Amino acid sequence: MSKKDHVYLTYGTISKKGVRQLLKDIPLSANDVFYDLGSGIGNVCMQVFQESRVKKCVGIEYDIERHNHALEDAREASEVSDVSDVSDVSKRETGRDLQFRNENFMQSDISDATVLFTDSIMFSLKTLRQLETKVRASCPNLRYFVSMRKLPKSTALSYNHMRYVPASWGKSHYYVYATRVDGGDRRSRRIRRSRTPVHTKTHRL
Repeated sequence: MSKKDHVYLTYGTISKKGVRQLLKDIPLSANDVFYDLGSGIGNVCMQVFQESRVKKCVGIEYDIERHNHALEDAREASEVSDVSDVSDVSKRETGRDLQFRNENFMQSDISDATVLFTDSIMFSLKTLRQLETKVRASCPNLRYFVSMRKLPKSTALSYNHMRYVPASWGKSHYYVYATRVDGGDRRSRRIRRSRTPVHTKTHRL
């Protein structure tokens, strides 16, 4: 697999402090479905699931070793003896759904997403354009899209703001986009900004 398949194996993680900043920036409710595209070891999904009220949180990762790492961390957090035992733990314990999928996110079903996050630092502009096209075509309920690389000019998403955050490779940032409203209207939802500077396998946990 390569860039032509939109698979990027160079990897880093946004810090816990960075994820908390994201949770301050974007109002997540019990009606939201959060996706992390290229979720790596699952740290963002786990933290969002634990520190917000989202009804569903999904991490999609192509690399099997990182995917298995995410499952192992979820197993430990759920205190179950084997990865195969975590199938319905989150629903049973919280009434909410945490999933990790070993998939290529360009081929995944993300149609129920209301908030998308992607650590896209290494993505090509072609990948970002195709991802935006996928989102526009298949995510009718999307409210916010957060990318760690600035998106090409979009007809479906409106730039809201940028925030500096710490990451495993040093100081980084993410860009917040909101879906346009009233069809093609150029207005967008405004987020109240924090004062802080700115083979396929599916596992349900």
